[in-house]
Amino acid sequence: MSQKTRVNYIVGFLSITFIISFLVINQNNVTNNGNILKVDQSDFQFNILPETILLEESLKISSTGLNSTHTRILYNPTSQRVGVSWVDLFQPYTPAAISSIKFAIGNSSTSWGSTVDVASVTDTMLMGYNPTQDKNGTSHFIFDEFSVDNYDINDVPVENEVSVTSKESVVTNSGNSTCPVTIFGLNGLVHLVWIDTTDNPNGDLYYRYYNATDDSWSTPTTRITNGAEVLTDSPPALAFDENNTLHLIWVDKRTGDQEIYYSYLDEGSAWTSEEKITTVAYAPINPRLTFDNSSKKLLLLFRDNGTSTNLYYTNAQAKQGAGLWSSPVVINSYLAPNSDYDICADTLGNNVLVFEQHASSRYTIYLRHKNTNATNWGGNQRISSLDKPAHDPSVTADLNGVFYFAYAEEYQSATTEVYLTYGSLDSDNDGLSDYDEINIYGTDPLDADSDDDLLPDGAEVNIYLTNPLSSDSDSDLMPDFYEVDYNFDPNNATDASLDYDNDDLTNLEEYLEGTSPINTDSDGDSLSDGSEVNDYNTNPLDIDTDADDLPDNYEVQWGLDPLTWDDISVDPDGDGLATESEFYLGTDPTNADTDGDGASDFDEYRYGTDPLDPEDYPDIGNGIGDYQDLLIGLGVGFGTLVLFLGFSILIARQFRPKDRSKRRALERDEKEFFTAQTEKGRKMTYEIEEKEAIKAILEKRKDLLTTTEILSEPTDAIEEELPVETKALPEEVVPTFNEIIKSKKETMKEAIVALKNYDKQLEEIVKKKMTAFMINTASREALAEFASDSQTLLGEAKAIWTSTILPLIKGYEEALHIDTLEAESIIDDCSASFDKILEILVNREMEIVDEEAKREEIRELAHKAVDDQEERTSEVEEEKEPENNEDSEV
Repeated sequence: MSQKTRVNYIVGFLSITFIISFLVINQNNVTNNGNILKVDQSDFQFNILPETILLEESLKISSTGLNSTHTRILYNPTSQRVGVSWVDLFQPYTPAAISSIKFAIGNSSTSWGSTVDVASVTDTMLMGYNPTQDKNGTSHFIFDEFSVDNYDINDVPVENEVSVTSKESVVTNSGNSTCPVTIFGLNGLVHLVWIDTTDNPNGDLYYRYYNATDDSWSTPTTRITNGAEVLTDSPPALAFDENNTLHLIWVDKRTGDQEIYYSYLDEGSAWTSEEKITTVAYAPINPRLTFDNSSKKLLLLFRDNGTSTNLYYTNAQAKQGAGLWSSPVVINSYLAPNSDYDICADTLGNNVLVFEQHASSRYTIYLRHKNTNATNWGGNQRISSLDKPAHDPSVTADLNGVFYFAYAEEYQSATTEVYLTYGSLDSDNDGLSDYDEINIYGTDPLDADSDDDLLPDGAEVNIYLTNPLSSDSDSDLMPDFYEVDYNFDPNNATDASLDYDNDDLTNLEEYLEGTSPINTDSDGDSLSDGSEVNDYNTNPLDIDTDADDLPDNYEVQWGLDPLTWDDISVDPDGDGLATESEFYLGTDPTNADTDGDGASDFDEYRYGTDPLDPEDYPDIGNGIGDYQDLLIGLGVGFGTLVLFLGFSILIARQFRPKDRSKRRALERDEKEFFTAQTEKGRKMTYEIEEKEAIKAILEKRKDLLTTTEILSEPTDAIEEELPVETKALPEEVVPTFNEIIKSKKETMKEAIVALKNYDKQLEEIVKKKMTAFMINTASREALAEFASDSQTLLGEAKAIWTSTILPLIKGYEEALHIDTLEAESIIDDCSASFDKILEILVNREMEIVDEEAKREEIRELAHKAVDDQEERTSEVEEEKEPENNEDSEV
């Protein structure tokens, strides 16, 4: 074994030990991410996530510079346009404060018009308003307004979406008329329900409707409840079913408990007797109601006004009374205090709800989706930004299955503006909405890859611009996924005739042969793909086409036939070694004396010398090597003499006078002293290096620590002693909870930024260094360096989590909940990237080890082949001996 071989073995052993140790340490985090080394269909498999709503980027609708809130959203099926209304609050409140109702209209494909000033309310903010459009497209803004000593209900119609008409009085009573809710019915009427204390100080429900044909409100007013105690700060909820039946839900305290009641109105009939549909230990409030035309069910949301922050959901078939509604289930447990929410069902059997979630000091708008046939609601999907608080969400749907979401979000530190976004359901999660797949692209909304070319439909439309209904968009006989994987142009057929790797095979021929169009030698046998296909007719994906254990390039090099397996037993040079043995030994099968030292390859193998080293040959009595034998004899004699002299000196030292024993003891003590001092020095050096390493890590993470968490450094300065009467104890400033949270959030934000940086670096290693080409061509030292760099990045990211984030959130877990989740997500991403890097490196190391093991096996096979050949030669000679004897006798 040469020195170079020994070094390679040592480096390989250390590398695999280093990498496997990483694998063992992180075995709980390792996932099977695969290792793409060549084109295969499994490389293009993609996971189908749960269906989701594809949301467009949010659009800011308002720009008043005030505090916009109380968003409401409506859809006009005639014009197919969406209207958004809101209230601008004047703050701080004064008796002369004015709050304004605003309105804007647009849709997903056209720009939004200018904001319309609908109405101004003086003295106090209205308790409720609800915009509705009649059959002529006129929007009615019906709201309660304080007048003199009580609340009345007024209507401001807006014609042609922009023309504001005069305010009209709808309800004027001696009591308070509040919380109006309206809805447009299939019969072309606008229906109104409100709470009134005129006949009952505890509050009853009343009903009127508006007929756009004759521009009139119905008379007389209908009283729905009698002797009820309707909760005056909880507006009722309305919904129409397919039979034009009007359904009503409200909160009532007539029995002492705060419960939900239900009644409905068939067209041409009277309101049914109210029924209590909940019997719960909590206090329901603010119901929201919609009708799902697919399941024929009423869907109801309400919140708990008690001690919890739960949002509840229940449902029932239309006209079902007490005991037939489903048991309320918790949709969300982190509902913001006094927040709004909404629910909507489209015409395609999709249900969507929106709500405001409170976590830490942040308010964020989320949606959840459920198909009418599904049992459970899907997970939370964020709508608003995580950086700014948002509230008051509202939702509606058009006839094409597009959902529109309006909400208020902080725009600047002193103002809040209204934003709108929209999106459609993506059932197969391929990046295309169901509506677009059906009506625009003709793809299957339930199949993420309609043409089965291993590219998702959304990626083909939005990224690669290929045809999602054709697996070969440019008809060049190369599939789209193949061209995308090798960075070809899937829309240009000319690249099929190109030869990117210059191996004399076109890209199309490479695809048909299964070879790599970017690797000249796909099987690594030192023969180009083109030469194997065009010249030798060998398999470019198999290093040994004829399976005779002789590589194709070896047989081509020495004039053997790479397509015939039986040429392993021939002996072209007649040196007594077959080609199989010559291959394993590395000798030239066409030259009997490969190294030209005068001894045949067979003799060198027989006598244990190297047939590839001209300086190493056997002495077999033929005169070769006599001078070297003389030198060897002299060397052996000289060595024997040295050993004899050394032994003599050793015996002589044993018979020295006894009085020298003390000196030997002193020498032994001195040696032990220096040994102990050396060990002590090593220990001190290790401790110093360890302290320096810890100091370096702390210095590196110093920017992640808040000023309140860094210990003050001691100072050498000596304060001048002041007179006793001038010294005063400093007043201790105790930070408020909000100040503490603000400081911790700033620190958390810095830590998250640092974590994102580590995550980005790990992703860059995966994208740039973990490619098949880099991994297969890198040395073992480079692979070990990749592993070391990745481990360092992951270690530093986890150090931020351990040393900064965990101490930071201790005692403030709920307030920093969202930030903690974000940090955990980034740490998980870092670990996933590291696991992927590690698995790729380990797979490559295993391949290298397999190659070395195969070479060792080849050496053993060479020895065995030679031994078998000698045995066969011996048997032939034994058979010839009797014949020779007979000839002698004759």
